[in-house]
Amino acid sequence: MVNPYASESFNRVRVNPRSKEEKEQIEHPLMEGKKLDMSREELSAFTKAMGQDEFKSLMGDYVNEISDPKHRPELDQYLDELVERGELPPGAALIQPVAGFCIKTSAKRLVSEAQKKFFEQKAFINVCWHETLEMPEQRREVRPDGKEGTAWSLPYRVSKGKPDQDAKGVLCTTYDVVFHPDVSKFCQYEEFKKFAADTAVDGVNRVCAENKEKVSHDYKILKHINCKGPRPNKMLVKTKATQNELLKNMDLSKQDTQLQKDINA
Repeated sequence: MVNPYASESFNRVRVNPRSKEEKEQIEHPLMEGKKLDMSREELSAFTKAMGQDEFKSLMGDYVNEISDPKHRPELDQYLDELVERGELPPGAALIQPVAGFCIKTSAKRLVSEAQKKFFEQKAFINVCWHETLEMPEQRREVRPDGKEGTAWSLPYRVSKGKPDQDAKGVLCTTYDVVFHPDVSKFCQYEEFKKFAADTAVDGVNRVCAENKEKVSHDYKILKHINCKGPRPNKMLVKTKATQNELLKNMDLSKQDTQLQKDINA
């Protein structure tokens, strides 16, 4: 007979009161239900240090380091070498998208469901092109009102968000969304360009949903730049050539290869 009191949930019931150390731990500001591994005194000292000019300078140097485009050629060369050594997942390819246009928006992350707290920052989406992507499809369909209309399908790939800075040095996040180059031909029409932009935002939101993040549809298509940064980052995508159904359905983001680790670093 199964012991009903031996369940996993029952074993998690706390019998003893929290220790003094646990009581002194504070809530994590960005992860609900998590605790910071520091005491209130340590947090107070850290907060005080953040206000000092020396700390601000060091933090600024770090942000500049991780987002400086001058390091991109070195990383690209390293990624290319990994590809040559055959460290790609089966049925995958490393592509270099071509910049199309850039979207400026904002992103929110839910940090507390109970208190409905959000962390908000600026975000950019680079809409890009590459011939590896499936071509857009157009079909005729009958609308609910009985009239005929045109429906479009725009296959795309979305990169994970990369830490970045805006023109004033404020931290932001940049995403790349890649379509087939044929999509660019129709983007000369403003309505279709907005449709492609809406699709890109929806695509980013599908990726962000896993981390309880959301990108705003209240966006602006920038006129003075076509890409945030010198060019879009390289991206790992599934290829069309594979005939293996298991490979077609493989989630490359969950394949723990050295190449994927370096792209997402």
